[in-house]
Amino acid sequence: MLFYKRFGYDKTPTPISNREKSEMMDLFLRALGKRLMAPFLTKQTFLRLLSQQPFLPAEAFVPGRIVHCSPSLGAGGSERQTCNTLSGLVALGYDDCRLLCRSLQGRENSFYLKLLERNGIITFNLAEAVAAQTPPSLVGALRHWLQPLPWPYSEETLGFAAVFAAWRPAIIHIWQDMPLAALAARLVGIPLTVLSWRSLSPPHFGYNHAYFQPAYRLLADQPGLVMLNNSEAGRNDYAAWLGIDPGRIRVLRNGLDPTFLQCPEPEAVDALRTRLRIPAQAPVVGSIFRLSREKDPWLWLETAKKLATTSPECHFVIFGEGPLLRQFRSVVREAGFASCFHLPGRTDKTAVALGLFDVFLLCSSTEGTPNVLIEAQGQGVPVVTLAAGGTPETVLHGESGFVVQERDANHCAAAVQRVLSDGVWRKRASEVAPAFVARRFGLARMLSETLDVYGLDNPLPIGC
Repeated sequence: MLFYKRFGYDKTPTPISNREKSEMMDLFLRALGKRLMAPFLTKQTFLRLLSQQPFLPAEAFVPGRIVHCSPSLGAGGSERQTCNTLSGLVALGYDDCRLLCRSLQGRENSFYLKLLERNGIITFNLAEAVAAQTPPSLVGALRHWLQPLPWPYSEETLGFAAVFAAWRPAIIHIWQDMPLAALAARLVGIPLTVLSWRSLSPPHFGYNHAYFQPAYRLLADQPGLVMLNNSEAGRNDYAAWLGIDPGRIRVLRNGLDPTFLQCPEPEAVDALRTRLRIPAQAPVVGSIFRLSREKDPWLWLETAKKLATTSPECHFVIFGEGPLLRQFRSVVREAGFASCFHLPGRTDKTAVALGLFDVFLLCSSTEGTPNVLIEAQGQGVPVVTLAAGGTPETVLHGESGFVVQERDANHCAAAVQRVLSDGVWRKRASEVAPAFVARRFGLARMLSETLDVYGLDNPLPIGC
């Protein structure tokens, strides 16, 4: 099967992998499903469902039992925050916590699974949880309860509702955009539902569905529901999309695992440098991101080309995979750039990767709160980033890094060159950045604010 490369770099046919074929087919089916099913999932359907009495009475739920819901455990920033929150809660003594994922199938959906298992957190795949944890009589009763909801939306909502009704948690914490899980929580009667939304509203991404907006508008007015976002930019974007007051959405900034604030062993960094064949004294401009359109790897590459002319000794490293990786590798190779441009793939040793960099560069066109910028600064690595979404909120401009307002390679390269050429500034930034991250994005602070949202006893002071 052959497809033409996009973005104007190569018009010749090129084979694609089975995984890429699967991703394309999935996108096609999602788009088809939106066109076919959206007209049947109306505001009136949601109103009819929400007008029903809760499936279970308030006294049926277990105090202190918390269920987190996530689409998957892929290698993303939201998934990392889910893990940080769950691990932190368990460490604080809230050990009646579980994680329910829509899918844990395959490597792409289970990147953080072993981390949670090591921390003693029970994780369930939705389909398996329904089969193993819910009595058939309960599923049958809920299916009748959800009769107004058309297929396929009824099946996902039924799955979440059945598990919630079987487990009876007092708190449901839903990550990213899963309005059907929130609907299930409301219909079952969960006392508190917390929505930790994505970095920016769904229209910025390909997964947006026509029913998302009316569903969220109605759910926002339901009792026992709290809306969160991890940046002011994200909060304002969701509020504008939904047509609600931004003050109704609480900003709860990400919490960085303190292990990322610990510098890696020099021997591990040296070994990585040797493996990539980077000379010992060569400056390294690096990044960690998924090679996809919203991360704009092409601007990153153009910036590297500019830097290569002024700093020929410089090497460039991007850790990550994604749909554009194959094409990106080809373009780098054809540009005669391969000897100083390294694409080693995805890494699970983020601290070691960051230890290799003299400056961290991010050129995303769409962002909320990029964890990699926080982690880089936490390691004392100066950053240069475009002013996209909530990125300015993650950088102490001029002190821990630079936020570039103009979206072009010349301005990006100039900012990176400024960091590389000023050793005194770079040393000061390496001291300022970790303190800034600990203050604004500390894990203890995030956990304290989360417990405050939950209304649970809090052993940590707010603002710690």
